[in-house]
Amino acid sequence: MFTLLRNFICQELKRLHPELPEGTVERARRMIAGKTAQVPQQNNHSDCGLFMIKYIDHIVCSSEAAYEVLQSDTLANWFGDEEGRSLRAIMRSNVDECKRTYKELMAERAMVESPPSPDGGSGSDTDEMEIITV
Repeated sequence: MFTLLRNFICQELKRLHPELPEGTVERARRMIAGKTAQVPQQNNHSDCGLFMIKYIDHIVCSSEAAYEVLQSDTLANWFGDEEGRSLRAIMRSNVDECKRTYKELMAERAMVESPPSPDGGSGSDTDEMEIITV
């Protein structure tokens, strides 16, 4: 994973700064250091993606705390076992909330684009809205 990320960063560096000599990009590649640390692990073969999302969530939502944690050699206590076991339910709840928010926004947009008719109707042929669920 680290090699893929490092290669992506270097490709982006070349794309954004094509004027840079290849030697400069290679020096940048060598300067990007990786670190292996013990992190909370899933106890099955299907939750690795959920754990990766949780790691990213911790880094993005609390970068200072994540920086402190990343300075240590062990990240085993980054989040507790109970939180790790509940990741699937947490993600499902987040997706459900996003769907509710999307449905509300689409309903608001429909009201703006198609205001109620003078006879009290919705101004459209249907009052139902199709929402794609995953």
